[in-house]
Amino acid sequence: MVVLKSKSAQLSLFIIVGVIIISAIGLIFFLNSKNIISLPGKKLTPPNEEISNCIVNSIKNYEDNFFKNSLYLDTALVYTYNGETIPFLCYSSDYYIPCIPQVPILSEVIRKDLEEETQKEVMKCILSIKEGYEKRGYSVKDSNSFKFSLTLNELAFSYIFENDITISRGEDTIKVPNLRGSISSSLPKMLRTAEAIVNYETSFCEFNYMTWQALNREITINRFRGGDQTKVYTLEDRNSDDKNKKEIKFAIRTCVMPAGI
Repeated sequence: MVVLKSKSAQLSLFIIVGVIIISAIGLIFFLNSKNIISLPGKKLTPPNEEISNCIVNSIKNYEDNFFKNSLYLDTALVYTYNGETIPFLCYSSDYYIPCIPQVPILSEVIRKDLEEETQKEVMKCILSIKEGYEKRGYSVKDSNSFKFSLTLNELAFSYIFENDITISRGEDTIKVPNLRGSISSSLPKMLRTAEAIVNYETSFCEFNYMTWQALNREITINRFRGGDQTKVYTLEDRNSDDKNKKEIKFAIRTCVMPAGI
């Protein structure tokens, strides 16, 4: 152990420590000004990546909730099957009369609902981005100005995000780019299959699901006929499993025949 006895040696030590501290502080400010580190808080994710992740997560969460709740539509008429409450997509209470669709253009109803829910989540993400950048001295313009649209393809959701958002600090300017993307999903195919079933049932009082299934291999269709002539359809993604089952169920009562005929 070395013991410093002279005042000059102690003074030299203090000078060296002071230089080290000042250099460290200067380095921190330099790195921060170059966006190599961000203080306070964690490093910011590029806004386009954050918005893209927000859109994808919102759509996937919606899809997961949709399948877990097995077609959670607010239909006035429901049918109880194996302890489950299943919505009627088409219903007739009269003999011989074809059923009346309870949710016309089902896929469009779901598309609009998903689009609105995703818009809300995107707005939350943009507000979070704005807060994060403003804490670091940036100015965020047009954060409330954006357009989001969603379309249903055969086996995917496609989206478009358009905006005029700019983030600036001095000469440093970030323009958030417009985004386009597609997310694979069997839900659009299921919704359109359900629409086809309803159309056949209301037009011809019957649906040949075996022939349909042979031509559309992505979806498995099962049908159960109740004692009151109600039909319960179950549509399932062939690629799903028991742990992550993707299916929807709905009931149809159409062209009912009197008992004994």
